Amino acid sequence: MTTPVTKFKIHLILHTDASLTGWGITDGTNPSRGLWHDLEIDNINVLELKAIEIGIYTYFKYKNFTHIRVMCDNITAISYINNMGGIKSNTCNDIAIRIWQFAIKNKFWISAAHIPGIHNTEADKQSRILEDTTEWQLNPDIFKKIVGKFGQPDIDLFASRINKQIDKYVSCHQDPDAVAVNAFSMVWHDAYFYIFPPSSIIGQVISKIKQDRTDAVLVVPDWPTQYWYPQIKALTTIAPLLFRPSERNLVLPHRPKEVH
Repeated sequence: MTTPVTKFKIHLILHTDASLTGWGITDGTNPSRGLWHDLEIDNINVLELKAIEIGIYTYFKYKNFTHIRVMCDNITAISYINNMGGIKSNTCNDIAIRIWQFAIKNKFWISAAHIPGIHNTEADKQSRILEDTTEWQLNPDIFKKIVGKFGQPDIDLFASRINKQIDKYVSCHQDPDAVAVNAFSMVWHDAYFYIFPPSSIIGQVISKIKQDRTDAVLVVPDWPTQYWYPQIKALTTIAPLLFRPSERNLVLPHRPKEVH
């Protein structure tokens, strides 16, 4: 005798999409996106399943649901989700099993349905946005030298899942592993922060540091002509580390051969 599996009322609908450069997800209100790390790039079926996995991890943590419906334009990914795995691809099977293990642990049901690509516009658009200016990462070897002199920070304030230097990080978009979204919406206090901001917002970062009396390691270009440079010198409590210009000071995790 078999017992039918209860399928609860749908509480969340996610539209997901993947390209060879990144992933895009939306719940109809809050779109999210990100790039693939160079080591993650695989065939499109694998990437579509990874996008679904990221979407479920990202949106489930904000609220408990009993049934999440995934809308996807990839038939293979839909099949692996609805069948709880498959036999044609070990990688796809592994991802599907991880997704269902997460669902079982958190007591919710997943279903997937097809949506034509021409109607999956928002997720598709998000998956194809390239944000190289915000994805540059300080070379991890340099970061180790920084930690050696200034100690281990607690939180990376401007990061993503592929360029984080610390397990605890804040992202600019909804992100599966981020502890928060939008660093400027937080109070920068009661923690030791690592801050490597885009150059365009350094002035805003300095204002926030002064306002919140932040204890942090701040990484910025050595630009004496910038208006914020004297402010940084005034805030500095320990002699800075200076690194000579090099093509490998900064790296792009999704395009490691790219030179800044």
